[in-house]
Amino acid sequence: MTPLFDAATIVLLRDRPAGTQVFMLRRHAASSFMAGAWVFPGGKLEAGDSTLPGNLVDDPHTPDLALRVAAIRETFEECGILLGRLPGGGHPTIDDLRAMDAEGARRRLNDREDAWDWAPWLASHGIVLEVAS
Repeated sequence: MTPLFDAATIVLLRDRPAGTQVFMLRRHAASSFMAGAWVFPGGKLEAGDSTLPGNLVDDPHTPDLALRVAAIRETFEECGILLGRLPGGGHPTIDDLRAMDAEGARRRLNDREDAWDWAPWLASHGIVLEVAS
């Protein structure tokens, strides 16, 4: 029997004149789980998701905080979308993400051999994750 584990996902929607768009990813064809399936970004809860400092989220009292952090982390890890705000209150643009070496951060998060904690990276760029949205 396959063990159960806590996981979270995010459904990203965008209103357009032609109708609502839904963001999905296609799983790698060689994946051991649901190969080739269209999915929403997300994944399993990791230890660091429940220990992220409260100053790195917009509401540290949000219910299911660790699962919300996991969903945001997985979305960033899988597709480069960072659901957070910069010190000025805006969302990070592609130029902001390039300047922050977001690709390097994503590589570290994706490396299962690397137990990298992204909290210092978030803090160094003043990013506050939008867990309450």
